[in-house]
Amino acid sequence: VSGFSGGLSVGALIGIIIAFVVVVAAIVIIIIVIVVVYKKICNIGEKVALKYCQIMSSDDELPTGLEQDVNLSDFEVGSLVQCKTKWGEVVKGFVYSIDAVGNRVILENGHDTSDFITPQFDAVYKLNKVGEHALRIINISALTEMGVIKSKGEINRLDNIRLRSELPYLDDEIDNKAIQYREHVNIDEIKSNLRKVGQVKDPFAQKLFNQLSSMYPNSSWDGNTMLVEGIRITPPYTEDQCEGQPTVMLERLQKMLTQYRIKSEFVDK
Repeated sequence: VSGFSGGLSVGALIGIIIAFVVVVAAIVIIIIVIVVVYKKICNIGEKVALKYCQIMSSDDELPTGLEQDVNLSDFEVGSLVQCKTKWGEVVKGFVYSIDAVGNRVILENGHDTSDFITPQFDAVYKLNKVGEHALRIINISALTEMGVIKSKGEINRLDNIRLRSELPYLDDEIDNKAIQYREHVNIDEIKSNLRKVGQVKDPFAQKLFNQLSSMYPNSSWDGNTMLVEGIRITPPYTEDQCEGQPTVMLERLQKMLTQYRIKSEFVDK
């Protein structure tokens, strides 16, 4: 009986091992099938994208004076260019920026190009949207032809208006509204700084105010009185000269004044 029992245990063990091997083999086969199917889908996607690209660009004519050997030096920031990739896509846009390190150029297309994205990562792909305009990165090595439609100097005022916010370097005219806005901002900043200068000749008082205003930016002077978070601090600027509602803020300021005065006296000594 013991021999029969031992034989049964060995058989069960062998069965478990065989079942394990079968499961592992099945998993491997499934993974291989998934990889093969994925590659086929990618190949089909590339063919469809290339065909679509050729259809979309078949009616586009490139400008005259094409450069067959396209170099990064052919592009000028602010100019309007039209290029053709080795996949047949015609790309038109303003030169937004140039990446000399990555040998790439960034074009502002003037329209949304989300209907086509090439499958090759080193070709042409959308980088970002600026309003209703799309920025696209183009690797120079992906270009077969390039032509300049308008140089930066030839860009007219209508083109400037459309791209004013995105491409300020195209705008050669003075923006009066922008100047007025900056002027108001500067005036407000000057007024804010003046409110932080007291009419006192005591260096200690001004240093104390500077310390308080760094923590409470809305602090200001009213003559020789400090106004900090609704609390008035009058000369000689001790905790006894704090006037305001009995709140946590009042207690905090009183402690700060005492500590600052002690610290200042210690430094002076």
